[in-house]
Amino acid sequence: MKIIIFSDHAEKRRKQRGLSPLDIGEAIDNAKERYKQKDGTTKARGKNKGRKITLIYLRKENYIRIVTIY
Repeated sequence: MKIIIFSDHAEKRRKQRGLSPLDIGEAIDNAKERYKQKDGTTKARGKNKGRKITLIYLRKENYIRIVTIY
């Protein structure tokens, strides 16, 4: 798994939802739907801990930067 970096906004949302960085990594790996967006980010949808989760992230060669979580 690549290194996961969180924007300040995504880190705040992660904590609000009680998700660990490992939970986020698993959500990316196991996403049921993925959509490339015009700005180069990816929107991924799936479930984690029985709850629906949507992530917006940017995948680079050495890391993944999480932009937001909802």
